[in-house]
Amino acid sequence: MSERLVFSLQESTFGLTDIQPDKDLYQPREQVTMAIRVSDENNEPLSGNFSIAVVDKKDVEIDTTSTLISTLLLSSELKGHIENPMSYLKRADKRSALALDILMMTQGWRRYPILDLIKGELTRDLLYTIELGDEVTGRVEGVFSALKEGTISLLAYNDSVLGTSLAQPDSKGVFTFKDLEYPEGTKYFIQALTKKNSKKVFLEVEPLKTFPPITVSSAPVFHEKPLIEDTYISKMNQKYTIENGMRVYNLVEVIITGKNINRLPTQSPYYSVSSSKVLTEKDVEQWRPLSVLDLLRRIPGITVSGNEVRYRTGNPMVIVDNVPEDDFNYEDLDVNDIKDVFVSPPESSAPIFGGRAAFGAVIINTKKDLSRKTE
Repeated sequence: MSERLVFSLQESTFGLTDIQPDKDLYQPREQVTMAIRVSDENNEPLSGNFSIAVVDKKDVEIDTTSTLISTLLLSSELKGHIENPMSYLKRADKRSALALDILMMTQGWRRYPILDLIKGELTRDLLYTIELGDEVTGRVEGVFSALKEGTISLLAYNDSVLGTSLAQPDSKGVFTFKDLEYPEGTKYFIQALTKKNSKKVFLEVEPLKTFPPITVSSAPVFHEKPLIEDTYISKMNQKYTIENGMRVYNLVEVIITGKNINRLPTQSPYYSVSSSKVLTEKDVEQWRPLSVLDLLRRIPGITVSGNEVRYRTGNPMVIVDNVPEDDFNYEDLDVNDIKDVFVSPPESSAPIFGGRAAFGAVIINTKKDLSRKTE
């Protein structure tokens, strides 16, 4: 019901080339004359358009992974990346032919007539039926013979009832529940009753079909080989220098403009990249908080309950104008006297102050450089 390509590697695909130079040895920059003959497998001449490339085999490594042949006959016909396409086109090589067939079975698919399959418009009888869901099959027998007339019920549940199905046994007592579409982990409860609703039956259920285990072999180590040798590049650079001198690159005029920007939002020595956002006097003028506690509420991680300030899970220490303060009362400080304020987390402040900064530190810098407000 699908279509894929099959590669037929024929001897007639490849032409035979015979090249005869007019001399065995040549002087540097001497003209070379060659007679080139291209023939088929029967040694008959071929006609067509041909291309030739001449390189120094001491400097350039021949690309054996991708050639005109692999590009025209293989890579251009398949979707996706093909690693080392010429390895599939080795003539008289059984491993290469097997690998080529496997490549066609993975990347050679062209189309799938799914709509025709859904409509049931099949062009031929299928060897295997189309799998649309789970299928439960079994056999039921009465006390003396196969149960020909009766009812087989199936209950699907997974923490709750998901659905029910009914089936009728055939003359041999065989029954089948088809197209069961339920999520993974669903359990089936099957019950059989005779025509007179008797439960005296023998019920046998075949195990569900399982897929064979998959064996995955380790992928081969890929060693990337350069297509061009370093000696070739060195020779080209040397040749250019000899003929044209040192390489000079003329760049267009560039004008660089910038601004004098103060990168640090605060001059406090306790500021680090892990510190919280710094609230400055501009924020105070814009937000107009009623107190220092109202301002601290705007710092992420700070919670204020009454006069208590907590950072994460504990009470942080307070540093005002670079001086640690014990039992600091935030209400003694006028919010309009603040120049900037931020929180230094424990990972930055604890190495300096030890256990006092186990829950970080609130850093406050004032405009008047006052450690505390006095009356």
